[in-house]
Amino acid sequence: MKILKSAVRRRVRRGIQFLDKNVTGWWKKIRISRLNMDNTGDCIGGQISGSYGKFLSDYRLTSRHAVWYGFTVPMLIPPNSRFTRYCQLLTECWCEEIAKLRRAYLLSL
Repeated sequence: MKILKSAVRRRVRRGIQFLDKNVTGWWKKIRISRLNMDNTGDCIGGQISGSYGKFLSDYRLTSRHAVWYGFTVPMLIPPNSRFTRYCQLLTECWCEEIAKLRRAYLLSL
């Protein structure tokens, strides 16, 4: 089963909509150079709340929500090379989308 970047990007964009509604200025808090969606401290949730678990608790998200919003890998993907590739795609998509948000912000000044 091939992991499609377009599907991952859709999830990330849903995550952006969620964060825009719930976490003011969230994209300013994310250190892209440190962003790693395979690390509970360096992922989006970890950088916003201090840890991925605290992030889920703070925003009352289930594991299913976290997958839907692109905050984690679907549980059906076992921890192997596909898991690693999915984490890489999540990280790439989040970095690209945050960079777009930052560019738009700078252009609006």
